[in-house]
Amino acid sequence: MQTLWSRAAQAQSACRCRICLHSTNALARRTTTAAAKRRVTAADLFTACYTTILGTATFIDAHRKNQRRERLDAELSRARAALKQLEVCTRRETTDEEYDAPLAAIPAGTPSGELSGHLQPWRGDESVRPLLEELKSLCNLTFRPVARQSWLEKQVDWVNVEAAIAVEEFNPSIKLREPLSHQSLAATTTAVLRLVSKLLRLIRVPSSRQVQDEAKPTDDAEEMIMMELEALRREQDFPGYQFPSADPDYTWHIRGCLNRSIRRIFHQAVTPRETVGRICYNLLTVGVPPTIHTYNTLIVGFNRMHRPDLAQAVIDSYLDETAWPATDQTLICLLSHYRGPGGKEGFREAVQKMRGWREDGLHLATVCDEIDELNGARLPRKRWKAGAKRTNATFNHLIKGWLYHEELGIACMTFVACLRHGASLPVRTLHELLRGCLATADFSSARKLLTGIVDNFENFKTYLTWAISAHTVAVVQRLLQSLHQIINICWLPFGEIFGETEKKYATAAISLEAVIGHMAAQFELQEATLLPSDTSTQLESSSPETDAATSSEDNTKLSKRTLTESERLYARIAMLVSLERRFGDLEERVQNLDAALKAATIEVKTGHSIDVGPIMSPSFIGTPSFEKQRFATRRALSLLDVSDANLTIEDVATQLFRNIPDKSLIGPLEENDNWKRLSIPTLISFFNSTTVSTRSYDGPCKHLEEQLEAIKDSTRALIFSHLTQDRQQRVMYDHGQYYNIGTRRLRSYLHANMKYNLPGVLQTSFAAQYNEFSNSYGTTTRLRQIQREKPGTLNSIVSSKSDNSAAESDGASKDDCGTTYEQEQEHASLSIYREDPCLQNTAIG
Repeated sequence: MQTLWSRAAQAQSACRCRICLHSTNALARRTTTAAAKRRVTAADLFTACYTTILGTATFIDAHRKNQRRERLDAELSRARAALKQLEVCTRRETTDEEYDAPLAAIPAGTPSGELSGHLQPWRGDESVRPLLEELKSLCNLTFRPVARQSWLEKQVDWVNVEAAIAVEEFNPSIKLREPLSHQSLAATTTAVLRLVSKLLRLIRVPSSRQVQDEAKPTDDAEEMIMMELEALRREQDFPGYQFPSADPDYTWHIRGCLNRSIRRIFHQAVTPRETVGRICYNLLTVGVPPTIHTYNTLIVGFNRMHRPDLAQAVIDSYLDETAWPATDQTLICLLSHYRGPGGKEGFREAVQKMRGWREDGLHLATVCDEIDELNGARLPRKRWKAGAKRTNATFNHLIKGWLYHEELGIACMTFVACLRHGASLPVRTLHELLRGCLATADFSSARKLLTGIVDNFENFKTYLTWAISAHTVAVVQRLLQSLHQIINICWLPFGEIFGETEKKYATAAISLEAVIGHMAAQFELQEATLLPSDTSTQLESSSPETDAATSSEDNTKLSKRTLTESERLYARIAMLVSLERRFGDLEERVQNLDAALKAATIEVKTGHSIDVGPIMSPSFIGTPSFEKQRFATRRALSLLDVSDANLTIEDVATQLFRNIPDKSLIGPLEENDNWKRLSIPTLISFFNSTTVSTRSYDGPCKHLEEQLEAIKDSTRALIFSHLTQDRQQRVMYDHGQYYNIGTRRLRSYLHANMKYNLPGVLQTSFAAQYNEFSNSYGTTTRLRQIQREKPGTLNSIVSSKSDNSAAESDGASKDDCGTTYEQEQEHASLSIYREDPCLQNTAIG
């Protein structure tokens, strides 16, 4: 029957309508069977896999969250227990009997007791020696010269700076450098546009400092401001700045309104994204170019809202893209900005710019007249003077900044310069400076202070007179006590000063002690005159008032006796600390002398001189890269054995290569004998430990970061070893050491050498036998060109030839070498190397 119905459906019907066709097809279908099942598609498989993976991940994540919650609960429990112990220790009162115990804790109220309560341990000083650990437990002496400022103190400082900037705007003695030509106006416009773009780019980058941005959801006003700002940036007429000289009164009024509006925006409780949007909108629509006062306001405002990255963008724009002379508040803004974590190098550069030591300074160059004496004749001449004028506030921020960055010696010399210029320093800052010297038992800095005070004795007496008139008696007495202890530690560790130096220090100490004693006597006399005239008759009678006066007098005597005992204990412990520091200094000097002796021995036996200038220079000078070079040179020379009578420069290089601290470099460099092409300074640079953590991580994160830094150093060393000697010489000359240049730049140099098929790049061990070790960058021997079978193939094996053919190939190789060397010189003249897209995936070898 089914067959009949099928034939009927296949037969042509007389009616060709859709209804008739549909009925015959429906009848032809098998009625006993159901419709076919739907096939499994790729979407179904993807859904099943995704659901399985998501369920597994959810289960694992829940387990890890439970473990993390338990770990955090345990840490919180330990923190609560430690806090309870700390509260118990701080609430415990100190009795008079405790002072009789040997080496007891110094009480609060004394100069050394203040140190134990305010100073914090030196960050990064995790491996303290046992002797210093014991001394710290006895007297709480630390290596931290000054305590960290609290959040409120920083805010107060920035508020004071902001108020000073507002006053400085109306100072008629400050001359602004206005744009006078269309070119200078265009440069100012470009600088503002770049600053706006950088601020907007930084505010969009997610970082840990933008938690407050992510915590608050964006509102309609913020989005509206950002949309208007983006539309404004796309237009061609903004910012349409006019020349300030066209209408000076209007320009002065508009700039004042701009600065006030920026300060008002910073004071509003809005998100940093909205703050930056409003400020950028005002900068583009103001109509007149901003001034240095506007930039000062931006630096202060961004630091107050805890966004130093935005403040750094403003500073970079000012230093790199403007030619405005810095004002007094500009210097204070720079010093205050760099007085923070990671700002030591910026602080040092700011000081160098202030003193005119750097060409890219603060645009303070002025013409001054000088008189030269030549053969008895006085000849006037003109020269440029680029130093900044230092005021009381500048000296204050300089000393506080050096104390923050643990440069106590430089802070002491800055105070001496303050006395020499007759400036007045806040007593609190001077007390922090003296407290830093006492806390670290730094006898060297104490001697600098002593000699500087005596050399400017009249100015120091004037300063003390001002301090007495402006502060209370207790503050001045504490200052005099600190000065007295400074004099005592000048003779540490064991009175090694002798000769004319001893006489100079003795005279200075006697003069300063006389002034301190005279002022102390005046204070005692002043306290005695405050007592009533009939005190003796009142003391004979018995009354509650008399008993109270007697008890207060006894307490005063007891505090003086306690102060004397604490000074004696401090002197004893400071002696031990100074001895330990002196021993460390002598040990370092012995190591430097041993390294210099080995360098001299190598020069006598091999004729090659090794630069020992870094290790023989004073330790207080030099940049961080100079300190790294000093450490690497001393470490490398200390591991050399120069006792062999037939010592050669190849033996020295071999010893340096075998003693490289990073043993993972020895194998890759030894495969093709690439290490034989490295100069002696390059091999010495491998002894520098550059694995320094830039963030305070703990546990696995710190370990992973150290491993990552070690891998980066190894990669840079391997790439550097594959470069030609001309390129190595240029890199060492421009950047000091190979680790001062980025991996991307080194890779571009390697690509350039491989592109031009230069000699000595990724060469074989046979090619390395022609290399000679060199000592300096100027005497580096260039590699000999090796004849290759295929010019386009690297690391090809050189076939042996007869003497005549070898001579011919040698002459041909010289021509090839000259051609390729000229190509490399032409490539080196380019300011920016454009990498070939075909070389992006080139293997290093």
